[in-house]
Amino acid sequence: MKQFFGQHIDKLFQNLIVPNITINQTAISLFEDEPDVYIDYYFRNSEIQTRRAAAIELMRAISRSYDAFEPFLRNQIENFTSLPQRDVQSECIILGLTIDGSSKGFRDVDGCTQLYVKPEIIYFCYQNIVKKSLGQVHDWIQNNKNDDVLKNFNAMHLATLIRFLFYFRIYIPK
Repeated sequence: MKQFFGQHIDKLFQNLIVPNITINQTAISLFEDEPDVYIDYYFRNSEIQTRRAAAIELMRAISRSYDAFEPFLRNQIENFTSLPQRDVQSECIILGLTIDGSSKGFRDVDGCTQLYVKPEIIYFCYQNIVKKSLGQVHDWIQNNKNDDVLKNFNAMHLATLIRFLFYFRIYIPK
């Protein structure tokens, strides 16, 4: 079984896990209707008996049991960061894979205390994805002080960036 998962990890993630962890209309509706419930589910992974929860659990089982996860994640991140034009949905997927696949031990006080991947991957994502996106938000705010940020930026994308910082706060520079 281990050999099978190792050989088919790309297909498994692309066909089963990624479609079920992406931000869909149900998540957007929950965010708009009950933001406190959404934040609890999203930041603490406390939702149960959903396709997303099952996909995340499968991804975590793969990441802790198969050495093929880290190379898969590295490849996905490298492919994403090499794109000339990045879209918000793809960025959320990459960060979601990193957050949910890398997180081994989590405490509200410390964030992720143990990882299934090397901390260098977390730092790379921070430097090349999160920091750049937050820099764009910051620059926009500086030039548009009286405008609503959510008119120009996707709320779910911002939540994903914040979630990354929340989870990996002990692995990124202060």
